[in-house]
Amino acid sequence: MNEEQRIEFEQMVGHRISLAEELNQYWEAYSGFNSWGFWASVLMLVIPLLVLFFLIDRKRIFEIGFFGFSMHTIAVFLDSLGVKDGLWGYPFLISPVAPSNVTLDTSLIPVVFMLIYQYTYHRPILFYLVSIGTTLVFSFILKPFLEAIDLFWLSPDFSNVKLWYYYLIAFAFSVIVVKVFHKMSKSVD
Repeated sequence: MNEEQRIEFEQMVGHRISLAEELNQYWEAYSGFNSWGFWASVLMLVIPLLVLFFLIDRKRIFEIGFFGFSMHTIAVFLDSLGVKDGLWGYPFLISPVAPSNVTLDTSLIPVVFMLIYQYTYHRPILFYLVSIGTTLVFSFILKPFLEAIDLFWLSPDFSNVKLWYYYLIAFAFSVIVVKVFHKMSKSVD
């Protein structure tokens, strides 16, 4: 790396450190253990996982889990991208370490889609209809509700329609990933 690049890189690292310190201070002041938003986020993390524990088809747990993991991975990436670009944010976080919403990305979204996958995957039309319907519910009912109770912030420059596209992309890529792996596993037989 040349000298100009090194200097610029070190400045960016300094900005990231400052931002991390600000996020820690914000979390301690507004979003920590003493806030209702923290505990609401904890419940949104734990309850879907408990529901999944009792409802998941243990005979297909790896297949269903892989679909959920795909949803989780893509949701985390897209959510982090939206937060980084200032399209949306979360006033209350479980941890200051991750500025995106761990609650939604690691629990609620994947669990809902895992259960949809479990109950409808072998009926493709139903699977796609229910999944697309769920993306609409997340975009136009859940997120506005979370915004109304201050658990979610949507930039005035962004819209729920655009947010819906993010959910559709996450769903579509997850389906593609699972289909590719299904096809690869069948080619071995």
